[in-house]
Amino acid sequence: MHPCFKFRPFQLLNSITIFQKRSFRKSERIDLRPLEVLEDRQLLSGVAPLSMTTAATGYFEESAESFADSQFSNLSVVEDFNGDSHLDVFLVGASADSEAETSTLRNELWLNDGDGTFTSFSEQTSSAKIENVVAANFDNDTDIDLLVTSRDGNTRWLTLWRNDGSGNFSEEVILETIYYGLQVPNAVGDVDGDLDQDIIIATNQSLTPQVYENDGTGHFSLKGSLVYQSNLLDNSWLTDIELGDVDGDNDLDAVISYGVLGPNYTESVIVCINDGTGSFEQLASGYYPSNPRAIEMGDLNGDGYLDLFLLGQDEGDYDHSRILFNDGQGGFEPGSQWLRSGNDLEFADVDHDGDLDLLVAIDVDDLTPDVWKHSLYLNDGEGTFYASAHLPGKSPEGDVRLKSIKSADFDGDGALDLLLGQIGRNDSVWFNTNKAMLPYRNNFEPTLPPYQGLILNSESTTSIQQYGENHVLQLNNSGLTGLSSVIVETAAELPEDFVFSSLVKSISGSNRWLDGFLIFDYQSETDFKYAGMFTGQNQWVIGHYQGNFSNRLAQVDWDDTGRSINTNRYYLLKLVVTGNDVQLLVDGEEVVGASFAGPVNNGAVGVAAYNAVTHFDNLQLTIEEPESYPIHEGFEYGLPTTLDYTKPTRTSVRRRWAKVT
Repeated sequence: MHPCFKFRPFQLLNSITIFQKRSFRKSERIDLRPLEVLEDRQLLSGVAPLSMTTAATGYFEESAESFADSQFSNLSVVEDFNGDSHLDVFLVGASADSEAETSTLRNELWLNDGDGTFTSFSEQTSSAKIENVVAANFDNDTDIDLLVTSRDGNTRWLTLWRNDGSGNFSEEVILETIYYGLQVPNAVGDVDGDLDQDIIIATNQSLTPQVYENDGTGHFSLKGSLVYQSNLLDNSWLTDIELGDVDGDNDLDAVISYGVLGPNYTESVIVCINDGTGSFEQLASGYYPSNPRAIEMGDLNGDGYLDLFLLGQDEGDYDHSRILFNDGQGGFEPGSQWLRSGNDLEFADVDHDGDLDLLVAIDVDDLTPDVWKHSLYLNDGEGTFYASAHLPGKSPEGDVRLKSIKSADFDGDGALDLLLGQIGRNDSVWFNTNKAMLPYRNNFEPTLPPYQGLILNSESTTSIQQYGENHVLQLNNSGLTGLSSVIVETAAELPEDFVFSSLVKSISGSNRWLDGFLIFDYQSETDFKYAGMFTGQNQWVIGHYQGNFSNRLAQVDWDDTGRSINTNRYYLLKLVVTGNDVQLLVDGEEVVGASFAGPVNNGAVGVAAYNAVTHFDNLQLTIEEPESYPIHEGFEYGLPTTLDYTKPTRTSVRRRWAKVT
């Protein structure tokens, strides 16, 4: 066995400005404070708990904020560079000209005002082209510095940009060397557990990495060379190294990926285990035919172990990315899904459901099949990803051309926003919203923010109540205090045909009415349509509320048939809308229907109660689509994300046919 080395940072250390659940990339923050080391080293996946009270759905809208002349910037770094607790943006190599000379490229720091608005603070040109940047607190003060790798011809420099605390940098040369090979990622991390950030960089054509040890003040000395074993060294190049505790012993292990020339991929991924002192031993290598350009780590299936995502090269095929699931001891098994290749990737819990979702920087053209025109994949919590219909980064012209993607809370609302590096357009910020995408479901359980996708029109009378293990939405207008409503805020206008349903229960008591409604075509608190029950009157009603309930289009009185609407029991109310026509189903039975003069999809849907205490549960808003047969799937692009799999771990595609074991 040969020792291996450590590259990019993966630990989450003193992470005051990091809100997302994900692993960190080389251009992001690593800071370290001794009192937090033990806790932080148990969070080596880079996973930080999200606020479950923050409502966000993963539907992003482009902000008015963009970074001027950044069409051809090659890197961006997100960090709090001036100590105001807002995440700033450092753009590397900014230019509006793809053929710009290196001397004209600008390295710009944009300071965040706290609401996602950025102001240009400083600009620095460089005689050499910057290839890599790592943000970290190298001198153990209170600010974030930059480690910069730059290159001019065959000369490469490694420099430390020391921050004065306000975002002004002074440059110190650490290393100058001759290098003839391809661009190599450098790495920063505490390789020996002495609570400072060391440097590892390959400085010659053979890619032999060297470790430079930090004395704690940002001064470095050569510690030694660490050689990794690979029989592909002659026809391969290192593409990425990620660090994480893959074997559960609370230190940083290394996973190395290679790009390979030719058909031999037998060691495109290598796992190296740390003994706790910064010495690494190769544990395993495997055949992973994805020719990965990058690695990302995170617990994708919720078992507490760090899994790997190998981002494939986008070389005309679209399905070269794959997940490797960790067995808990640093061994990995490929998952069944082949996922989207791309230029960059990011893990982030964008919908706040407690698992890591996948964002891929894609470059879409006219030849890209529709099935691969997706940049956001949502995790089902068990490591299976489903393509979202939402497409962050979509330009007004309808294309998506992304070179990089990063997530961070730029506007301070607790939800993860996006910084998108766009090809041919300025880099821009996209804010995460609370707008619901269809199909929408909310059972009010604590696995999601309670009001995800919802607008509360009366916060004082709206709450989540727990009964046993079940959580429900309660509207409480006891004391005859009037109307309360909760609206589903959809990302787009509803189609003419849709279905909206909920469990509804009237709670008995004094000094109250007994009722509960599904509402639709909501325009205001005094103008909406409704379908529901007047429990106290034993009536099912469809009508138009205009400050009162007198405009009833259809009504069924169960007194006429000897039936009763009971309090303190749930009824499943299902509203089926087809153009102008509306039907109310109760526990699957068609009870009452009505026709309106025009379409009723212009406003929102929601639930309401009047002078009553009413419980709602299991809200669902879906589109009714007719079944169309036959269905054909050729499996040209791996397992299609448009299908549901009852046993996804036992389903795979082999040579474009599906195999279920």
